[in-house]
Amino acid sequence: MELWDLYDRGRKKTGLSQIRGEPIPKGHYHLVVHVWIRNGSGEYLISQRSPDREKDPLKWECVGGSALMGEDSLSAASREAQEEVGPPSYSRTKKQKAYTLAGFSSIAYTIGKATERA
Repeated sequence: MELWDLYDRGRKKTGLSQIRGEPIPKGHYHLVVHVWIRNGSGEYLISQRSPDREKDPLKWECVGGSALMGEDSLSAASREAQEEVGPPSYSRTKKQKAYTLAGFSSIAYTIGKATERA
């Protein structure tokens, strides 16, 4: 069973939790992350969903998913990237900027150069 924290419109935790798959109460939100991975040539990593997926089979997507209870944006993004494309090794992470656009809160992170995996 996957549990999510619920937030208010201002992205403050409400203290309530949500079970994945159940309807989210009106006026509450859960945290979703998208991770755009770009190499040194400026190319982005995207993947194609399995034909067996119930929702949007064979569609192209970036790495992403729902934050689990207790996760912040960065830890959820890191977990999702590890689950979907494997565990890279990165140098320190620095918050670059935060902004709100059309009611969506976004935080951009600059992640240092990945090191070679064994």
